[in-house]
Amino acid sequence: MEASISIVTYRPELAAAVADMWNASRDSWGGGNSITTAEQIRQEEAASDAITVYLAMEGETVVGYCSLAEYREDTGALYIPLLNVRPDYHGKKVGRMLLSCALEKTIELGWPRLDLYTWAGNTKAVPLYKKFGFFWEDRDDATHLMNMIPSVLRTEAIAHYFEELDWYQDSTREIVVEPDGRKENGFDYFTYSWAKGEKRLRVEFERRGRGMRLIETEDYLVSAEVEKLELVFGREYRIHYRIVNKSGKPLQISLNGQPSDTIRFDYQHELAVTGETTLSANFFVYPISEEQSIWRTHPRVCTHLLINGKAALFEVGILPKFPATLSLHVPGLSYPGQTKLFYLDVENNFAEEAEFSFELPACSFFGLQEQRHTFKLSGKERMSLPLKADLYEHGFYEANVQVEAKLADARSVSFAKKIGAAFTGLGAMVSGETEQAWQVHHGRHSLYLNKEDNEMTVVSGTGGEPTNLFYPKLGKPFSSEFSKKRAEKVAFISERGAIGIRATYRSGAYPQFALISKTLLFGDGTVEHGLEIENHSADKLAAELWLNQGFHHSFHRPIVPYQGRFVETPSSYGSDMDYWDAELVSENWLFTQDETAPWGMCWPPEYRLDIQGWYVTLETNLGMLAPQEKKSFGPIHFSHGSYADWKEFRAFARKEPLPADLSLTSHLELSANGQNPFVTSKELGVQVKEYKQQYLDGELMASLLSESASGQTQSFTEDEEETESGFTFKTPEKPYDLVQVEGRFATHVSQLQSAIFPIGPGKIIQEQTVEEGQQVYIADNGRLRIKAAPDFAPTLYSLTSNGQEWLDSSFPERKPKSWWNPWTGGIGNYIEELSAFSLVKEERTASFVELVDNKQNAWQGIKVSYHVKKQEKYRGLTCHQYYLLLPGAPVLCHTVEIEQNTGTYFAGKELSTDIFLLQPGTEDDVVWLKTVGTNGEELSYKLAQGELDVLEVSDYVLGRANSKDQMHIVTDLDTADLQVYANKEVAVASVIRELNLPNNSTAFTPPVFFLFADNTLPSNALSDLRAIRFAK
Repeated sequence: MEASISIVTYRPELAAAVADMWNASRDSWGGGNSITTAEQIRQEEAASDAITVYLAMEGETVVGYCSLAEYREDTGALYIPLLNVRPDYHGKKVGRMLLSCALEKTIELGWPRLDLYTWAGNTKAVPLYKKFGFFWEDRDDATHLMNMIPSVLRTEAIAHYFEELDWYQDSTREIVVEPDGRKENGFDYFTYSWAKGEKRLRVEFERRGRGMRLIETEDYLVSAEVEKLELVFGREYRIHYRIVNKSGKPLQISLNGQPSDTIRFDYQHELAVTGETTLSANFFVYPISEEQSIWRTHPRVCTHLLINGKAALFEVGILPKFPATLSLHVPGLSYPGQTKLFYLDVENNFAEEAEFSFELPACSFFGLQEQRHTFKLSGKERMSLPLKADLYEHGFYEANVQVEAKLADARSVSFAKKIGAAFTGLGAMVSGETEQAWQVHHGRHSLYLNKEDNEMTVVSGTGGEPTNLFYPKLGKPFSSEFSKKRAEKVAFISERGAIGIRATYRSGAYPQFALISKTLLFGDGTVEHGLEIENHSADKLAAELWLNQGFHHSFHRPIVPYQGRFVETPSSYGSDMDYWDAELVSENWLFTQDETAPWGMCWPPEYRLDIQGWYVTLETNLGMLAPQEKKSFGPIHFSHGSYADWKEFRAFARKEPLPADLSLTSHLELSANGQNPFVTSKELGVQVKEYKQQYLDGELMASLLSESASGQTQSFTEDEEETESGFTFKTPEKPYDLVQVEGRFATHVSQLQSAIFPIGPGKIIQEQTVEEGQQVYIADNGRLRIKAAPDFAPTLYSLTSNGQEWLDSSFPERKPKSWWNPWTGGIGNYIEELSAFSLVKEERTASFVELVDNKQNAWQGIKVSYHVKKQEKYRGLTCHQYYLLLPGAPVLCHTVEIEQNTGTYFAGKELSTDIFLLQPGTEDDVVWLKTVGTNGEELSYKLAQGELDVLEVSDYVLGRANSKDQMHIVTDLDTADLQVYANKEVAVASVIRELNLPNNSTAFTPPVFFLFADNTLPSNALSDLRAIRFAK
C-alpha cells in the first residue's frame, strides 16, 4: 500500500479532493456532520500562514493531510497545525510518510524543533508520534508534543553516529502511552536512545529550555545539571558538569559559557579527561521584568562544548522567579463612597522562610486603610492578603511595589513588582496596565490586549461569552509574526464617549509598514475595531498587500443572512461555525441569541468573510501602497448586549431604517408542604399566594395528579381582599406526585404545579464491601442504590434505579476513551486546569455521612473527597462530594463542599460536574435526551449516534427505548449552565458553575438532583427542589 501512495504539496486544483478527505474523516474528529466544500478549502488554504501543506494521494484521491507552519506561541520551532489520515487508511503508514516530510522540511530549513498538539484521548496516535521522535509534555493545560530530532542530527559531536545508525529504525526508546519525562530535582528530562551492533548513543533534552543536556556514547558521557529549576533572580547559582571517559583514550573537552539577556555566564575551561571528573561553574540570574510564560522557551544556561574537537551545545532551562509573586484581585463592581475589600496574593518563591516588607503606594481615587505590610512566609508558601480601601471614585490602581525580602541568614533582596487592577463600576471609564495585559473598562464591560500573543478579548459584565480578536496578518502569503511581536507603543485613548487602546506595530515581514490597531469600547458593550497601515518608505509596494483579521465568539442559536433569507437555528445543535458556508452569507452581519447578552458583529460589506472551523476571518485587498500612503481596515463592530433584537442590529449594520414589519404575566406562588418537596407528615398542606398588588378574584382548583377526581375548589371575590389561600390533602402513598392548581380569574388562567416526594418509613442501608479488588462504599434507600470506590477514582461510579444502571464507568480500571485520558466515567467534579492525570495522583477518601439541608431534611449517603497536595496550582484545595439519599425517595442529591486553602483568590474558576451516561446495550436500544428550547418547544436527541452538543438552558430528561424509567437532571439554572456532549463512544452531561472564593473559605455548591420517574415531570414543578441548599 505504501508504494501506491505518493506525497505531494497542496495546490488549488486539489481542493475538491482535500474536501472529500475531510468529509470522509469526520468520525476521527468527533463524528460531526458538517460538510466541507472545495471552495472552503480554497479559501482556507489561501488565507493560511502554512509554510507548506503535504497531501498523501492514492491516484486522484487525497488520503492524508499535514500542514507545516512557524510555531506561533514560541520561538525556535516549526509546528504541525493539522495532521489527518482518512480512517480507512489508518495502519497503512500514511501518517508516518506525512510526518517524515514535515520533519525533513524542518531539518532542511534549519529549525531545531518540530511541535504539534493533540488531545489527551488520542492515544492511538501517540505511539506513532513517539516513535517519530516526539515527546509528550506533562502539562495540565494542553497535550503538547515536541520533537528534537532536528537538533540531534545537526549536532556535530554526534552527527557521524547517524552514518551507521538510523534514527527511526534503531531507536531503543521505550514507547509508553503517557506523558514523557524523567523527573529529577524539579526538571523534566526527555531521553532519546539508539543502538546498533557496538554503537550506542543516548541524548537527553531538558523540557523548559528545549535544549540538549546530556550525550552518552560507548566512549564517553557528558552531562550538565543546574542545581534547581526555580531560581530567584539577583543571585548566583551553580551548574554542574559530569564527564566520564569510557574509552581508555584521552578525551579532550572544552567548555565555554554563553551569556544572555537573563543570565551572566562567562565560564571557560579546557581539560583532558582520562577517567571521571565533575566540574562546577557559577552563573548569575539578572532581574526580570515579568513572569516567565509557560508557553515559551525558558531562559537557558548555555554551554558551547567541544568534545574531541567536535561541537555540541548544551542548553538547560531555568524558571527565573521574582523573590515573591504578587497579584491583585478586585472582585465584582466597585461603588464610590463605600469601603472596598480586595485581595493581594503573595507567594514566597524562596525555598526557605523569608520576611517580606512593602508599602502600597497611595493613589488619588481611594484611601488604603493600611499601606505598610510586613509578614513572614515559609518556603514556597502562599497567602491571600485582604485589603480594604475607602473608595472615592472609580479608577485603575497601577503600582510598582518596592518589596524587601529578608532571609534567615540576614541577607536581603529588594525588587519591584508591577501590580494593577480595575476598580470599575456603572458609568466608569478606567484603563491601566498589568504584567499580562493592557486593559480598559467601561461600566460592566472590559477590553484586554494580551502582551503575550496580541490577542484582544472583550468581556461583557452582563453575561455571554467573550469575543476574541486575533492578531492581524499581512500578506499574501500571510505572516503570523504579530503572534509573538509585542507592540512598539501602546496608548489609552478616549473619544466619542468610548475608551480604548491604540497599539502600534512594526512589521518584520514588511519592514516599510507600520500597523496601528485602534479598538474602542462603548458603555453599552459595543466595540469598534479598526486598523491603519502606512507605507513609511520612499518606494511603492511591488505587490498587492492583503490584510486578514480573525475573531472568535461562541456561535450559539445564531441568525444568519443566508442565501437571501434570514436563517435561525433555535437550538444549540448545528450552531457551530463550520455548519455555514461563508460564500452564501448574503449580508454583512451575524447575530446570536444569547439570553444574557445577545451578540452581533458587522463589517464593511466589501470585505470577504471566511469561516475557518471554529473561528472567522475578514479579509481585504489593500492594493499597492504608494510612498507615505495610508490605508484603513474597518471599522468592525461587535455588540455585547447592546441590541436585544436582531432586526435592530441589522438596521445598524446596513445603515438602514428599521423595517416597518417590524406583553406581562401575573405570577402566583404555589407552596406545597411549606416549599419542602419531601413530605414526612400524613397530611399535605398547600398554599397559594399572589405577590402582585392584586386580590384573588375567581376560582382556585387544587388537586393531586394521582387523584385528580378528589380536587378542591375555592372561590374569591375582590371585595374579600384575599391574597392567600390554603388546601389540605392526604399525603399520597407513591414515590412522587404532582400538586396542581388552576387559577381561573377574570382576566386570565394560570397553571401552577409543584412536585412532592413522600418519605418512606425505612432507613438508608450503608455498607462497605470489596468488588473487583476495590474497597466499595454502597448506600441504598430501597429505590436507588449508589456505589463509590475512592481508590479507583473520586467519583460515584454506579447509580441504579429499580435495578437499572444509569452511569457509564470504566470501574475497576482507569482507561482512555474518546477525548479523555484517563477516563473513569460516573459522576465526578473537575476544576479547570486540574487534569484527570493530576487528580488520580492526589489523596482520595470516602466515608458515610449525614447532611441536613435548609428544609431540615436529613440526607444520608456517601462522601467522596479529594485533597490536592501535589499539583502546584491547586495545592491546598479539598473537594468533598456528597451523594445523598432519603428513605424511599426516587431522588439522588449531589452537592460539593469546597475548602479553598490554596493561598490564592479563586476568580471565575470553572467547576464542572460531569455525568457519564450509560451507552445503549444493543442496536435496538436507544438512549434519548429531552430538553426545552427557548420558545418552550420540546427538543429530543438521540445519544451515541454521532457527535452532538446540547446547550439548552433547561432541565434534562433522559430515558431508554426499552425502559419506562426516566432520569431528570435538575439544578438551579440561575447558578449553573447545563450541557451534554455525546459522540459514538461517550455521552456526558455537565453542570458547570463559576467559583469566586477567597482563600481560607468553604462553600457548598447548589445541589444537582437526579430524579427518577415513569413520566416526564414539568420543569416549573421542580422549583422547590432547586431551592434546596446545604451549609456548614
